[in-house]
Amino acid sequence: MDGTEREELLRLVGRLFALADRLEEQRRALGRYALVWWEGAAADHYRDLVEQRRATLARHAEEVRGLADDVALLVALAGAQGPPGAVPAAS
Repeated sequence: MDGTEREELLRLVGRLFALADRLEEQRRALGRYALVWWEGAAADHYRDLVEQRRATLARHAEEVRGLADDVALLVALAGAQGPPGAVPAAS
């Protein structure tokens, strides 16, 4: 992996973490606007939908963070192995 590829992958890691942060912001924002004053069956249904959406956003944020961690690990491993075709040093 050359320096340009490494930089691109590290930028991807940054974008993935930023996306995960935005998903978390959306999840938190939904919690503030769940209409706690509203009552009745329709309100309960709406709150259930909001909670489902918040759970989905949390799952997606975790998945994106996991992908970012995986890409960062791959970059680190590729850097530790040296350029393609390099012969590892004898121990």
